Amino acid sequence: MTYMNKPCSRCGESKSGVEFYKKTSAPDGLSSACRACSKAMEKASKKRRAAATPPMAHKVCSGCKVCHPASEFHKNAACPGGLAAYCKPCMVEVCVRLRATRRAATTRNHKSDPVRLAAWRKKYYDAHRATRVENANRWQRENPGLVNAKVGLRRVNKLRATPSWADLEFIELLYVETSDLSRREVRGVFHIDHVVPLKSNRVCGLHTEENLRAIPAKANMSKSNRFWPDMF
Repeated sequence: MTYMNKPCSRCGESKSGVEFYKKTSAPDGLSSACRACSKAMEKASKKRRAAATPPMAHKVCSGCKVCHPASEFHKNAACPGGLAAYCKPCMVEVCVRLRATRRAATTRNHKSDPVRLAAWRKKYYDAHRATRVENANRWQRENPGLVNAKVGLRRVNKLRATPSWADLEFIELLYVETSDLSRREVRGVFHIDHVVPLKSNRVCGLHTEENLRAIPAKANMSKSNRFWPDMF
C-alpha cells in the first residue's frame, strides 16, 4: 500500500508514509507522530516513570516468591521499581527453560520438513560462504599448532588404514594425476576422496586404491565423513 506524505504532529515535518507506524484506528491508518518522534516520546516516558518511582531496596521475586535485596535483580526500566520481575537465579532458570523449549520446537520443525531444512542450510551456506572461508583461514593462521596436530592425526589415521597389500604406487599416481587435473580443469579444484571415510562413528574405511576417487573439492567438503555408498 502506498501512502501520501503527511506532517508529523510533533516535529511538524512532512514525511513519507513509511516514516510513520501503522495505526488501524486512525483515518489514514497511520500514527500522528513519525517513527523518530514516537521513539523519542517512548524514551522520555520511560525516564519519567523511572524518576517518579522511588528506588526499591527489596523486592519479591515472581519465581521463587522470596523477598530479595535489590542487588539480586537485574535492572529493567519497564518493570515497577526499575527491577526485573525475577531474581538473578530464577532468571537463569527461566532463560534455560525458554531456550530448551525453543530448541525442541526447532527440532520438531526440522524433522517435520527436512527438505525445507536442507534448502535453508544451503541458502545460508551460500550467503555466508565468503565469511566462513575467511574465518577458517584466520583460525588456521592464529592456531598453527592445532592445525599441525590435526594434519598429523590425519596422517596417522591414513597410515593405520593402509594395509600391507595396498598398491602404493597406484595410490601415488592417483594423487599426482588428480593434482594435474586440478591445474588443467577450469571447473575448479579436485580432491582425492575416500569413498568410505577413514574415520566415522559407524565405519572406518581403508586407504586403498579401491576406496579412492577424484571428485570436485566442493562435493568432497560437503560430503565430509557422514555419507558413503550403501551406508544404510
